[in-house]
Amino acid sequence: MKRSKLIALAALILLGPVTAGAHPGHVEHLAQMGWLQSAVAGFVHPFTGLDHLLAMLGVGALAVRQRSARIAPLVFNSLLVLGGLLGLMGFGMPFVEGGIAVSLLVVAVALAVGHQLNGRLLAFVVGGFGLFHGVAHGMEMPTAATSELFLAGMLLGSVALQIVGFTLAKCVALAYSVERFYLG
Repeated sequence: MKRSKLIALAALILLGPVTAGAHPGHVEHLAQMGWLQSAVAGFVHPFTGLDHLLAMLGVGALAVRQRSARIAPLVFNSLLVLGGLLGLMGFGMPFVEGGIAVSLLVVAVALAVGHQLNGRLLAFVVGGFGLFHGVAHGMEMPTAATSELFLAGMLLGSVALQIVGFTLAKCVALAYSVERFYLG
């Protein structure tokens, strides 16, 4: 990837955290959410914030770009849930918003440089970012929601976005290989 494209991508990704912590998707006007409303609100939540959306798509794409990083989505999701539980318990982490911003930048750089990074180390770092995302979203959870169902829905929504990111990256890789085949 050319340097100018990498800089443009990094700048775009850095704009994502501006909406972190303040994106819509919570249903605060309800006094109590039923089990289905809680699960659906959790599922929809990752789609409503640019920070979470870009992170999930990037983690999914990373699993295609770097074979040794295929465990990254599993580690991210595990620590996302742990972070969500910690956030629910009121455990605050310093620099949560900054951690989310850095996570988007690291995922973008990892996608740009690809095979030059240690996949297991990258999975560990990406997992740490899952913790930041989980704490932030656990602290923002609607008070009317059933917390377990909201977290389960958020996990399913996150996995769905990672699958979309994986699929899009696979399509791009396939298109690139077909182009190289025909153009030599």
